[in-house]
Amino acid sequence: MRTRLNPAGDIPLGCPNDHPPKHRWDRVVYNDFIFGGNDSPPPAAPNYAPMAAASDRAAELGTQLGREQLAEAQRQYDINRAVAEPVVKAQLGLMASQQQQGDDYYKYMTDTYRPLERGMVSQATAEGSDARMEEMAAQAAADARRGQAQQSNMIARQGLRYGYSPSKMATMQAQMAGANSSAVAGAMTGARNQQRNLGWARQLDAAGLGRNLPGASQGAYGTMLNSGNSAVSNVMQPGNALMMGAAQGAGMQQQGIGQQMTGLGGILSAQGSYNNMLAQRDANSGGGMGALLGAGAQLGAAGIMKYSDRRLKEDIVKVGFDERTGLNIYEFKYIGQDSARYRGVMADEVEKQYPRAVEYTPTGFAKVNYGMLGLEMVEV
Repeated sequence: MRTRLNPAGDIPLGCPNDHPPKHRWDRVVYNDFIFGGNDSPPPAAPNYAPMAAASDRAAELGTQLGREQLAEAQRQYDINRAVAEPVVKAQLGLMASQQQQGDDYYKYMTDTYRPLERGMVSQATAEGSDARMEEMAAQAAADARRGQAQQSNMIARQGLRYGYSPSKMATMQAQMAGANSSAVAGAMTGARNQQRNLGWARQLDAAGLGRNLPGASQGAYGTMLNSGNSAVSNVMQPGNALMMGAAQGAGMQQQGIGQQMTGLGGILSAQGSYNNMLAQRDANSGGGMGALLGAGAQLGAAGIMKYSDRRLKEDIVKVGFDERTGLNIYEFKYIGQDSARYRGVMADEVEKQYPRAVEYTPTGFAKVNYGMLGLEMVEV
């Protein structure tokens, strides 16, 4: 949107007494000046409120769900603990019972069986000794000779009954004596072997009698340890479940916070892109503020017409008063330019006293004819 000009000069139509109007610093004028007369408004800033709200909502939901998970984990812990306590108590009682049984086995083995075992082993060893074997062999020999004497008497009685001659009976006695001698030797050998075997059998019996006692004791202690380990495991299980629930709750809260940070990061990135777009648009606009003010500064350096509209300046400081013209003197810098500062007048004040020294551009901004005033605008 551009201001229509009077055919006679750079004064808008409809201005009484040839005085230009006080133009509004509205969007239309801003667009004319910044974007070189482009009627389209500057691009609207993105609305990040929905994304920010969604990010906050994600964090809120994650925190809420995490708290619910923690509460449920605590509830289950209380239930499991109540169920586990009597089980643990029973297992600890079983452990104590098994320990007592193992102690009883050990006590019997050390206090009762070991002395009995030593006596049995000593007796079994004696049964298989050489002396005991010779004793039993002599007894067997005596028994065999006793039987031979009985046979000899029987032969004598038979000889007398049947009228055997003494020589015949002597021959029969000699034959029986030879047979009996072999029988005595065999009886002695058999007695020795039998006694030796008896000694070994009794030793094995003595050793086998307590063979299972150590195993029974160890079994009792093993059962005790298993009961204790089971009790410990049952005690720890509710706590482990609580810790797992706490970890899940914390993870859910962190996930919500992460989603919030991701959303806010997206907002920051989009804001940066928007700012870069505006900067690029300003840089590419040939009629933009930078180009226009740059041209104004060059014009001020080469001629007497200077942009002096107050709306184009910032950091304005009054530094003096020109008595000849009755105008205030200011130092200022142009908006959007570098740090260069200038000293000069304000177009709105000049317009009140010297309206012919003020001209307006098609975009509605005032310039001052410093030559008509007899003044100069200088860079300070």
